Amino acid sequence: MNVEYENMRLLLLEHLRCLSDPVWRRNNWTQGHPPAESWGSFDDFLDFLYDDSGVLNDPEGALGYVLKDADEVSAVADLRDAIDAGLSAGLDGEGESLRHPGWEAITTAAQRAVRTMTE
Repeated sequence: MNVEYENMRLLLLEHLRCLSDPVWRRNNWTQGHPPAESWGSFDDFLDFLYDDSGVLNDPEGALGYVLKDADEVSAVADLRDAIDAGLSAGLDGEGESLRHPGWEAITTAAQRAVRTMTE
């Protein structure tokens, strides 16, 4: 299945790759390291994932637009759940929060989403 917004899909994949990489997060979101110009802060990531792309707000609604199939919808929904759980537990994506235990679930879910979307 093709998607209507291929460029948004590619941008989503880049965001997911960054979320799945603890080294990238540490290098871009810790104190003393300015955020990458092209990606911005953790809040910018959340804005893109939830609002701009709408993928985490409504994974099922992104089917055919940004996501190709039910497996991708499931992977993205799992990522949303991991991020929501981390945020509820105090994760904020900056400084010491990058050691928050919620990142393990986010990293794993983001890696699964990337694998699912690129296979």
